Amino acid sequence: MHDDASRHDDKSAIKAGGQVSGISGTVDFPDTSSYTGEFIRKENIIIREGNGVYKFADGCTYSGQWHLDRQHGEGNLSYADGGSFFGRWSEGLMRHGTLRNAGGDVYIGEFERGKMNGVGAIQYARGGSYHGEWHSGRKEGRGEQTHRN
Repeated sequence: MHDDASRHDDKSAIKAGGQVSGISGTVDFPDTSSYTGEFIRKENIIIREGNGVYKFADGCTYSGQWHLDRQHGEGNLSYADGGSFFGRWSEGLMRHGTLRNAGGDVYIGEFERGKMNGVGAIQYARGGSYHGEWHSGRKEGRGEQTHRN
């Protein structure tokens, strides 16, 4: 799984200067990233608010809900390597959902600070699974491990 699954927490407000029309529009950035969606304007700063799509310069894409310029609510993050996360976000961080890595492993459960944390289950692409407690991205506490046959 990704070491820091929420590494795409973009907390910086968008400075006015891109093409924005009304409360929705598209902003293209010099690093080739872009945002298309809903905004609110506060003084001379445009803040992502509502639904929108952010395409990162590294090829990753977040599509979903925004609140005060952070991923918040339901959203999908697609990684450039083929992995993805779909679920609930809060203040720019993953909270609960499904994380798939490029190798085919699938984790469903809780997250804290972008890492598997709390109760969750992982199904390994090569067989086997684990269901139980996680802490900081590692299996820790009570759980049940199965191995491929």
